[in-house]
Amino acid sequence: MRKIFSRHLAIAASLMFLGACDQLSGQSQHGGIKVTNPVAVVNGYKVAPEILDIYSEARTRQKFEALSQQQKQEVLDEAIKLIAISTEARSRKLHKEPEIAARIELQSMNVLAQARIGKLVEEAEIDDARLQAAYEAQYVTSPKKEYKARHILVKTEEEARGIISELEGGADFAKLAEEKSIGPSAGNGGDLGWFARDAMVKPFADAVATMEAGQFSKSPVQTQFGYHVILAEGSRESAPPDFESVRESLRSSVQQDIVEEFIENTSNAADIRILIDLQPESAAEADAEAAANSGG
Repeated sequence: MRKIFSRHLAIAASLMFLGACDQLSGQSQHGGIKVTNPVAVVNGYKVAPEILDIYSEARTRQKFEALSQQQKQEVLDEAIKLIAISTEARSRKLHKEPEIAARIELQSMNVLAQARIGKLVEEAEIDDARLQAAYEAQYVTSPKKEYKARHILVKTEEEARGIISELEGGADFAKLAEEKSIGPSAGNGGDLGWFARDAMVKPFADAVATMEAGQFSKSPVQTQFGYHVILAEGSRESAPPDFESVRESLRSSVQQDIVEEFIENTSNAADIRILIDLQPESAAEADAEAAANSGG
């Protein structure tokens, strides 16, 4: 029973793929793609090898031919069931119902948009000069800052406030950390060494970034780990990494810039007419929205 349930669950999950498959169904039988070597025919629908490959990748992250014989049989069985449902739904004209037609249309646009961006990235010529410019911008012109700090981690706010009182009375931070901290750095007097801001959880990093060297936090800093009392020990600009060590991340960053620029330019060049009224329906709604945006 469990195996049958799991199999039906897998088929149900595959229905997420239905929109794309159904859209392709309509295209392949009406001149979108010409199917000369179908791998199967379901209710008159010729299943193109490309359909099976796309379905296989969606289900297994592998092309159909890369699968074992057993996996091929399972994927083919699932795809046939999915296509049988899709073609049966089409015979009932479900694809003409406004909401379903809209879903199919949106899925088609999504596939096309992803394909266009994929081609854009694939064809982008990114030479060393552009990577070097990105390197300069990210690591040289705007170097990251590093911080050095110690902390004492305890379970309750009350404990943390007690430690702050001791520090205000002149207690040694490192000794208190060794005695009372439950963090792994307790043995080193709470020393965390040098770290980038993004290496720490946000409340901790935000607190350290606002503190002067030699200053300890005047109120506990709460994170998911407990309550921290922090001693800031300094800050510095981090040395830039070796160019070669970040080459691939720079390439990804440049690719992202290319994509964002393309999206912006394409949107700006499009002939767009907004035909719905997005204004508040009443003066009361406008006042309420203004108050919400102002925090009042």
